[in-house]
Amino acid sequence: MSNLTFKGFARSDSSVGIRNYIGVVSTVVCSSVVTRDIAKTVPQGIPVVHANGCAQLGDDFLLTKNTLKGVVANPNIYASLLVGLGCETNQVSILLDETVESKPKVGFSIQQMAGGTNTLQAGSEIVKKWSEEIHEIERTEQGIEKLTIGILPIDLDKNEYQSASPSVSTFIKEMVESRATVILGMTDKMEKVLDRATSRAANEQVKAQMLSISSKNTRQTWDKMNPNESEYLQYSDADFQLGLEELKLAEGIDVASILNYAEIPNASGLHLSIMPNNVIEAASNLVASGCNLIVFLTNRAIFTGTIVVPCMTIGVMNKENQSVEMIDLVIDEHVTSSDILQKVIDISSGQLTKLEDFKLEEFAISHIGTTF
Repeated sequence: MSNLTFKGFARSDSSVGIRNYIGVVSTVVCSSVVTRDIAKTVPQGIPVVHANGCAQLGDDFLLTKNTLKGVVANPNIYASLLVGLGCETNQVSILLDETVESKPKVGFSIQQMAGGTNTLQAGSEIVKKWSEEIHEIERTEQGIEKLTIGILPIDLDKNEYQSASPSVSTFIKEMVESRATVILGMTDKMEKVLDRATSRAANEQVKAQMLSISSKNTRQTWDKMNPNESEYLQYSDADFQLGLEELKLAEGIDVASILNYAEIPNASGLHLSIMPNNVIEAASNLVASGCNLIVFLTNRAIFTGTIVVPCMTIGVMNKENQSVEMIDLVIDEHVTSSDILQKVIDISSGQLTKLEDFKLEEFAISHIGTTF
């Protein structure tokens, strides 16, 4: 397994991208239009726009800032242009100081440039220069240990987990044994049964996190902080059973860490990540955590992916007459972990996913508090 390779773009910090984008990153919702216009001026440009950044405070502001820092650091991005308005909480100058130093980056605000027209002109000149540089960068053979794969289960039932687990869990184990990094996004059901996985915690800190998370009755999202929602937050026996089935995706594999929102793992291996319930916010969170590729594990077509990182859809299609037009790989009795691995290698080497083919890409950042 350790001899497996893919063709990627080597970065100066020793990471490897599987796409070669120029990120035009809006620091605040107010600069979204100009951000999109700049990104359109080069074929490699992608606009990272969102609804955050203005008048944010505390943990909510910190999450927005950390998410954008993670996006800039993502190995699929060659260079980043940060575009702000000028009066927002999430200042361009602070992000420039705190983002990764190993790749090209520039930033300014619309107010600093005396208007949108000047900002568009200056930004276009910068990204066009980077676009010329990108043409000199070619894919080279890289060991599979350079990959960081995110896995996001979406609305699977008990039978679907049981159909997917044998091949998917073996794939995860093979990736970990090859010294790659795997981030498994946890549903709230899986969070409740983490106390059953403490024997696989890599250290006492991870064990303590598992016990703490499994004992909580709420998740850290603004829409579940109302005490009147206590009935909604009750977990049924069916929920626990789903959590146990999801846990089987990581069966027999040590857990290196528990990641919070937008946290980047500091070592290879299997990491379990706390996830928002919204699919786009969850995928964007995996982008910020440094994933090269995201795997959607789902029972239906998902009609959106995320920017920066290709989203590969694995379908667990137990019902007849389901459309597979948007599915990259269908799990059935014939599909093995080797099939999943080969598809990951193909996409990592440049093959487009179905969602990339249809250009279905979005980005969103969670809220974990009130924004004024």
